[in-house]
Parts: sequence; C-alpha cells; structure tokens
Amino acid sequence: MASQNGTRISPKSAAGFAEWLRRPMLRLAAVVTGAGFAILLLTALRASAPGGSVRDQLSYLASGGLVALFLLGVAGTLAIVDAIAHQARVAEEARDVLLLLYGDLVDEADEGASRAGKASTKTDLSTISGTVDDGTLVTVEGARRVHRRGCALVSGKPAAKPVDGPAAIKDGLLPCRVCNPELTTATTS
Repeated sequence: MASQNGTRISPKSAAGFAEWLRRPMLRLAAVVTGAGFAILLLTALRASAPGGSVRDQLSYLASGGLVALFLLGVAGTLAIVDAIAHQARVAEEARDVLLLLYGDLVDEADEGASRAGKASTKTDLSTISGTVDDGTLVTVEGARRVHRRGCALVSGKPAAKPVDGPAAIKDGLLPCRVCNPELTTATTS
C-alpha cells in the first residue's frame, strides 16, 4: 500500500496502521478478523475446560472452529477486494497524471511549432478518450477545472456534471489544460 506521498504503508507503525484502517473495506476486514479470532479463542477455552467429555470438546472445536475459519476467510476476501479496488484507483490516478503530462507536452510542442512557423501538433483528445466532444462543459464536484465533455480526463466519469461557462468563471473554475475549453461562450446543454 502507498500513502499520499508515495511511501509504503505498513500496519507495523501506529500512523501506518491508522491510515490502513481509514479504508472502509480494510476496517470491516479488521472487525471481522477480530470476531473470528475471538470466536476461535472462546472455542479453544470452552473445549479445554476441565471436566468435559472428548465428545463435547470435539463438538465445540468443530462448530466454533468452522465459524471462526469462515469469518477469517471473509476477512481475507474483503482485504483482497480492497487491494484490487485500491490498485484500480491508483491506476486511474496514474492515467490522469499521464494525460495531464500529455497535455503539457502537446502545449509545449504547439508553442515550439508556432515559434518555428509550423502547423499545430494539437491532437483531438476525443479520439483518446473515446467520447465525442459536443461542446458541453463539465466539471467534477470539488475540482477546480472545467472540461469539455469529450476531455480524456473526465470521460466516463459519472461524477462529471454539466456547468455553464459564465457560471464557471464566476465560481473561480479554470479551464482544463488538456482540452482547453472556451468558458466565455459555452453553455450547458
């Protein structure tokens, strides 16, 4: 696991453990693991109680042990699902960073081409994202940028909501550096 600054998180340190438990699936996995171990401990204590017959001890071990093992299996499954979801989020963030870098490179290439008097190297980003740009402006709640609907940075994101160009300016939103939408004349559909 990696923290926000890119360092590896380990549940061995108190801070790492706290960050590790902030993720809901891992928190649930920790609770289920605790319950599994508690049932396993209670089962072992009950089975080892003096005066019980071997038959009673075996029934306690079988029933309590199976429940505990089931809970530990569920906890492991939750941890694996969380790891897969976390890796998907990391991959999406990496994709967004790469697209931003791509946009910066295209901008630099355009500036260099215009200084040299050559044609623009601008690429139609709708071909990268697979979404046709219909001129509608969108933004993601909490973001500071406005994008064209076809921008590769917001394409396919259900959180992307239409926004009016003049309203975006009023709210202090900035145009995306990749798709570079025109905020003064564009409106929502």
